[in-house]
Amino acid sequence: MISLFTADGLRSWQMHLNDSVRFRDAATGWFGTLLLVEDRPDDDDRTTWVRIADGACTELRVGEAADHEVANFILAASAATWENLVTARTTPVAAAITGRLKLVRGDILALAPHAKAAAELLAAAGSPLG
Repeated sequence: MISLFTADGLRSWQMHLNDSVRFRDAATGWFGTLLLVEDRPDDDDRTTWVRIADGACTELRVGEAADHEVANFILAASAATWENLVTARTTPVAAAITGRLKLVRGDILALAPHAKAAAELLAAAGSPLG
């Protein structure tokens, strides 16, 4: 499993995403930015910035403070929930419905059409390295 919140993990994740036909097909027509937040008990949250452009991940990096102001969508969850999402033990929709994945910024109606792309985005981080 690839780390969603470290520079090394993000490089691998972006390669997996851009090699994934399933992600490309699901994300075709989606243009936007996401900030993924790992809520941590010590308030030292980790973040990842994702830019998607018509089926490709054009930018994936460790988040910065300014990203909170410009991201189209901010999604926050605990480390355990992110792991469950990456390993497909749950889906983004199921995690959102149960309150384990929170939409901190953005319109749920604007994000809903991209639910399959979001699931494929996370699945690429759970795929074996190599």
